[in-house]
Amino acid sequence: MVSAALLKCTKNIKNYKKERADVCFNYYTKCTEQAFWEILSKHYKHVNLIREIALDFADRIEAYSPALAKQIRDQQIKVEHTKEKAKRG
Repeated sequence: MVSAALLKCTKNIKNYKKERADVCFNYYTKCTEQAFWEILSKHYKHVNLIREIALDFADRIEAYSPALAKQIRDQQIKVEHTKEKAKRG
């Protein structure tokens, strides 16, 4: 995440206006924050896609291996509980 933030700040150097020198720190803080949110957004999209695939797979193998399907669903429930705890802090 830090490298993504540095890359975004470096790319945005040319967009910074010198006459607003008093807000230099704010400008680069905002660039860094946006880079972090971009990385987190991509991560959560990836996690949600994997979750959907796992649940679809569990539905498809339910008839052949109910124990494995239950195990997959239980893992996904644990992931959801972890995400809820992270949101609460």
